[in-house]
Amino acid sequence: MSRRTIFLSSSLGTTSRLWDAQVSLLEPHFGVLHAERRAERGVTMRDLAQQVIAQADAAGVERFSFAGISIGGAIGLELAALAPTRLERLVVACTSAHFGPPGPWQERAAIVRRAGVEAISDAVVSRWFTPAFHAEHPDVVRQFHDELEATPREPYAFLCEALGAYDVRNLLGSIRTSTLVLAGADDLAAPPEHDEEIASGIGCELIVLRDAAHLANVEQPQAFVTAMLHHLDEGAR
Repeated sequence: MSRRTIFLSSSLGTTSRLWDAQVSLLEPHFGVLHAERRAERGVTMRDLAQQVIAQADAAGVERFSFAGISIGGAIGLELAALAPTRLERLVVACTSAHFGPPGPWQERAAIVRRAGVEAISDAVVSRWFTPAFHAEHPDVVRQFHDELEATPREPYAFLCEALGAYDVRNLLGSIRTSTLVLAGADDLAAPPEHDEEIASGIGCELIVLRDAAHLANVEQPQAFVTAMLHHLDEGAR
Protein backbone atom coordinates (compact mmCIF):
# COMPACT_ATOMS: atom_id res chain seq x y z
CA MET A 1 0.00 0.00 0.00
CA SER A 2 1.38 3.45 -0.93
CA ARG A 3 2.31 5.77 1.88
CA ARG A 4 -0.42 8.13 3.03
CA THR A 5 0.05 11.90 2.97
CA ILE A 6 -1.03 14.54 5.46
CA PHE A 7 -0.94 18.29 5.10
CA LEU A 8 -0.42 20.35 8.25
CA SER A 9 -1.69 23.94 8.36
CA SER A 10 -0.58 26.38 11.04
CA SER A 11 -2.27 29.15 12.99
CA LEU A 12 -2.09 32.77 11.85
CA GLY A 13 1.26 34.28 12.80
CA THR A 14 3.03 30.95 13.33
CA THR A 15 5.27 28.84 11.11
CA SER A 16 5.57 25.12 10.44
CA ARG A 17 7.49 24.96 13.73
CA LEU A 18 4.08 24.94 15.42
CA TRP A 19 3.84 21.24 14.55
CA ASP A 20 7.33 20.19 15.72
CA ALA A 21 6.02 18.04 18.59
CA GLN A 22 3.70 16.13 16.25
CA VAL A 23 5.81 15.70 13.10
CA SER A 24 8.20 13.06 14.47
CA LEU A 25 5.24 10.91 15.52
CA LEU A 26 3.40 11.41 12.24
CA GLU A 27 6.33 10.69 9.93
CA PRO A 28 6.42 6.91 10.52
CA HIS A 29 2.85 6.77 9.20
CA PHE A 30 2.62 9.62 6.70
CA GLY A 31 4.42 11.70 4.21
CA VAL A 32 4.13 15.06 5.97
CA LEU A 33 3.69 18.26 3.97
CA HIS A 34 3.16 21.74 5.37
CA ALA A 35 0.37 23.63 3.66
CA GLU A 36 1.73 26.75 2.00
CA ARG A 37 -0.20 30.03 2.17
CA ARG A 38 0.14 32.82 -0.36
CA ALA A 39 -1.65 35.80 1.11
CA GLU A 40 -2.46 38.41 -1.51
CA ARG A 41 -4.89 41.31 -1.61
CA GLY A 42 -8.47 40.02 -1.64
CA VAL A 43 -7.51 36.44 -0.75
CA THR A 44 -10.34 34.35 0.69
CA MET A 45 -10.38 31.22 2.80
CA ARG A 46 -11.67 29.35 -0.25
CA ASP A 47 -8.63 30.57 -2.18
CA LEU A 48 -6.37 29.19 0.56
CA ALA A 49 -8.13 25.82 0.31
CA GLN A 50 -7.59 25.84 -3.46
CA GLN A 51 -3.90 26.52 -2.83
CA VAL A 52 -3.72 23.26 -0.86
CA ILE A 53 -5.24 21.39 -3.79
CA ALA A 54 -2.72 22.99 -6.14
CA GLN A 55 0.12 22.01 -3.80
CA ALA A 56 -1.16 18.42 -3.70
CA ASP A 57 -1.40 18.36 -7.50
CA ALA A 58 2.17 19.64 -7.80
CA ALA A 59 3.35 16.91 -5.42
CA GLY A 60 1.45 14.23 -7.35
CA VAL A 61 -0.83 13.48 -4.39
CA GLU A 62 -4.41 12.58 -5.29
CA ARG A 63 -5.88 11.91 -1.83
CA PHE A 64 -4.60 13.15 1.48
CA SER A 65 -5.51 13.90 5.06
CA PHE A 66 -5.40 17.39 6.47
CA ALA A 67 -4.91 18.85 9.93
CA GLY A 68 -5.17 22.54 10.75
CA ILE A 69 -5.10 24.79 13.78
CA SER A 70 -7.09 28.04 13.97
CA ILE A 71 -6.97 29.55 10.45
CA GLY A 72 -5.53 26.20 9.37
CA GLY A 73 -8.65 24.47 10.65
CA ALA A 74 -10.82 26.97 8.81
CA ILE A 75 -8.95 26.15 5.61
CA GLY A 76 -9.62 22.47 6.32
CA LEU A 77 -13.36 23.07 6.58
CA GLU A 78 -13.33 25.00 3.31
CA LEU A 79 -11.34 22.17 1.75
CA ALA A 80 -13.85 19.56 2.91
CA ALA A 81 -16.67 21.54 1.33
CA LEU A 82 -14.73 22.34 -1.85
CA ALA A 83 -13.06 19.02 -2.69
CA PRO A 84 -14.42 16.17 -0.57
CA THR A 85 -13.14 13.50 -2.97
CA ARG A 86 -9.55 14.62 -2.32
CA LEU A 87 -9.74 14.32 1.47
CA GLU A 88 -9.32 11.07 3.37
CA ARG A 89 -9.52 12.39 6.95
CA LEU A 90 -9.74 15.83 8.51
CA VAL A 91 -8.58 17.15 11.89
CA VAL A 92 -9.48 20.72 12.84
CA ALA A 93 -8.39 22.28 16.11
CA CYS A 94 -8.99 25.48 18.06
CA THR A 95 -10.96 26.93 15.20
CA SER A 96 -14.38 28.21 14.21
CA ALA A 97 -16.91 28.13 11.43
CA HIS A 98 -17.16 31.93 11.84
CA PHE A 99 -14.62 34.06 13.70
CA GLY A 100 -17.01 36.92 14.31
CA PRO A 101 -17.93 40.08 12.38
CA PRO A 102 -15.42 41.64 9.97
CA GLY A 103 -15.01 44.90 11.89
CA PRO A 104 -12.46 43.75 14.51
CA TRP A 105 -10.46 41.87 11.88
CA GLN A 106 -10.36 44.90 9.62
CA GLU A 107 -9.26 47.01 12.58
CA ARG A 108 -6.46 44.54 13.37
CA ALA A 109 -5.37 44.60 9.73
CA ALA A 110 -5.26 48.40 9.79
CA ILE A 111 -3.17 48.45 12.98
CA VAL A 112 -0.70 45.94 11.53
CA ARG A 113 -0.37 47.88 8.28
CA ARG A 114 0.25 51.08 10.21
CA ALA A 115 2.50 49.86 13.03
CA GLY A 116 3.57 46.31 12.22
CA VAL A 117 2.70 42.99 13.83
CA GLU A 118 4.61 44.00 16.96
CA ALA A 119 1.76 46.42 17.75
CA ILE A 120 -0.59 43.51 18.46
CA SER A 121 1.85 40.73 19.36
CA ASP A 122 1.61 40.91 23.16
CA ALA A 123 -2.19 40.78 23.13
CA VAL A 124 -2.26 37.93 20.61
CA VAL A 125 0.34 35.74 22.35
CA SER A 126 -1.35 36.26 25.72
CA ARG A 127 -4.29 34.26 24.32
CA TRP A 128 -2.20 31.53 22.71
CA PHE A 129 -1.21 29.84 26.00
CA THR A 130 -2.65 29.41 29.47
CA PRO A 131 -1.22 31.54 32.30
CA ALA A 132 0.43 28.43 33.76
CA PHE A 133 2.23 27.71 30.48
CA HIS A 134 3.37 31.32 30.23
CA ALA A 135 4.88 31.02 33.71
CA GLU A 136 6.44 27.58 33.29
CA HIS A 137 7.73 27.85 29.70
CA PRO A 138 8.69 31.48 29.05
CA ASP A 139 11.34 30.41 26.55
CA VAL A 140 8.77 28.63 24.37
CA VAL A 141 6.38 31.58 24.61
CA ARG A 142 9.19 33.95 23.62
CA GLN A 143 10.03 31.87 20.55
CA PHE A 144 6.45 32.04 19.33
CA HIS A 145 6.30 35.74 20.18
CA ASP A 146 9.42 36.38 18.09
CA GLU A 147 8.06 34.38 15.16
CA LEU A 148 4.82 36.34 15.25
CA GLU A 149 6.68 39.66 15.22
CA ALA A 150 8.74 38.46 12.24
CA THR A 151 5.57 38.00 10.18
CA PRO A 152 5.41 40.47 7.27
CA ARG A 153 2.67 43.00 7.88
CA GLU A 154 0.83 42.94 4.53
CA PRO A 155 0.33 39.14 4.31
CA TYR A 156 -0.81 39.13 7.94
CA ALA A 157 -3.29 41.92 7.24
CA PHE A 158 -4.64 40.14 4.15
CA LEU A 159 -5.27 37.02 6.22
CA CYS A 160 -7.03 39.05 8.92
CA GLU A 161 -9.38 40.39 6.26
CA ALA A 162 -9.96 36.85 4.95
CA LEU A 163 -10.89 35.71 8.45
CA GLY A 164 -13.31 38.60 8.80
CA ALA A 165 -15.14 37.55 5.63
CA TYR A 166 -15.10 33.82 6.46
CA ASP A 167 -18.31 32.00 7.41
CA VAL A 168 -18.95 28.31 6.67
CA ARG A 169 -21.73 27.71 9.20
CA ASN A 170 -24.18 26.94 6.41
CA LEU A 171 -21.77 24.39 4.89
CA LEU A 172 -21.12 22.23 7.95
CA GLY A 173 -24.05 19.92 7.30
CA SER A 174 -22.73 19.12 3.83
CA ILE A 175 -19.30 17.96 5.02
CA ARG A 176 -18.98 14.20 4.65
CA THR A 177 -15.25 13.80 5.28
CA SER A 178 -14.55 11.87 8.49
CA THR A 179 -13.60 14.69 10.86
CA LEU A 180 -12.18 15.08 14.36
CA VAL A 181 -12.51 18.40 16.18
CA LEU A 182 -10.06 19.27 18.96
CA ALA A 183 -10.49 22.20 21.33
CA GLY A 184 -8.47 23.81 24.10
CA ALA A 185 -10.57 24.07 27.25
CA ASP A 186 -9.02 27.47 28.03
CA ASP A 187 -8.95 28.85 24.49
CA LEU A 188 -10.05 32.49 24.44
CA ALA A 189 -9.33 33.08 20.74
CA ALA A 190 -11.60 30.25 19.54
CA PRO A 191 -13.56 29.15 22.63
CA PRO A 192 -14.68 25.51 22.89
CA GLU A 193 -18.24 26.43 22.00
CA HIS A 194 -16.99 27.35 18.52
CA ASP A 195 -15.54 23.85 18.15
CA GLU A 196 -18.75 22.39 19.55
CA GLU A 197 -20.70 24.17 16.82
CA ILE A 198 -18.47 22.61 14.17
CA ALA A 199 -18.74 19.10 15.64
CA SER A 200 -22.50 19.40 16.00
CA GLY A 201 -22.93 20.75 12.48
CA ILE A 202 -20.85 17.99 10.90
CA GLY A 203 -21.95 15.26 13.31
CA CYS A 204 -18.44 14.27 14.33
CA GLU A 205 -16.36 13.71 17.45
CA LEU A 206 -15.18 16.60 19.64
CA ILE A 207 -12.35 16.24 22.15
CA VAL A 208 -11.69 19.09 24.57
CA LEU A 209 -8.13 19.13 25.90
CA ARG A 210 -7.74 20.33 29.47
CA ASP A 211 -5.06 22.86 30.45
CA ALA A 212 -4.72 24.12 26.91
CA ALA A 213 -5.47 27.42 25.21
CA HIS A 214 -5.32 28.37 21.51
CA LEU A 215 -2.14 26.50 20.57
CA ALA A 216 -3.35 23.33 22.21
CA ASN A 217 -0.92 21.10 20.34
CA VAL A 218 1.99 22.96 21.97
CA GLU A 219 0.58 22.85 25.50
CA GLN A 220 -0.72 19.27 25.30
CA PRO A 221 1.42 17.71 22.56
CA GLN A 222 0.98 14.06 23.55
CA ALA A 223 -2.77 14.18 24.10
CA PHE A 224 -3.18 16.10 20.86
CA VAL A 225 -1.19 13.72 18.66
CA THR A 226 -2.65 10.63 20.33
CA ALA A 227 -6.18 11.75 19.47
CA MET A 228 -5.06 12.79 16.01
CA LEU A 229 -3.35 9.49 15.19
CA HIS A 230 -6.28 7.45 16.49
CA HIS A 231 -8.62 9.29 14.16
CA LEU A 232 -6.25 9.15 11.17
CA ASP A 233 -5.43 5.46 11.68
CA GLU A 234 -9.11 4.52 11.60
CA GLY A 235 -9.00 5.49 7.93
CA ALA A 236 -6.36 2.84 7.22
CA ARG A 237 -8.24 -0.11 8.73
